[in-house]
Amino acid sequence: MGFTCETGPYRSGHMSTVATLWEVQVIRKVETPQQRVFGWGLITRTSEGVVVVDKQGDMTEVEDMEEAAYDFAKSAGLGGEMHEGAATARLIESMAFTPEKLEVLGIPTGVLPVAHWVGFEVPAATFKRVQAGERLMFSVEGTAEPEAVVV
Repeated sequence: MGFTCETGPYRSGHMSTVATLWEVQVIRKVETPQQRVFGWGLITRTSEGVVVVDKQGDMTEVEDMEEAAYDFAKSAGLGGEMHEGAATARLIESMAFTPEKLEVLGIPTGVLPVAHWVGFEVPAATFKRVQAGERLMFSVEGTAEPEAVVV
């Protein structure tokens, strides 16, 4: 699974003490009849407050995650599979959970990550790969301006 947002640029940095993306950014819910898949599209901090770093060694600031989520939804909300081919998945749910939103919603610290929650309706072939365990997580594609980060 993947979704593309190329409306950036967004900042990206490198961290040394982090949680890895593939430990936390997994598909969390599947609705079979509708071929719907839900989960964290982009996590900036775990529920414990640990910075999350992707497989390329990049992390995303909260403000950039939030803007990327809005830009993606505004730009048609279409997603592809593994960043290849036509975008055939349709965004049906999106919420950027920032610390401020979590507070306003009455969600205590430590319950949810600071992250972008997404839901997609996906084509049958992609849904079969999700069900078979071949697609376990969302992968965000976009552009960024790298910034060095000291931890």
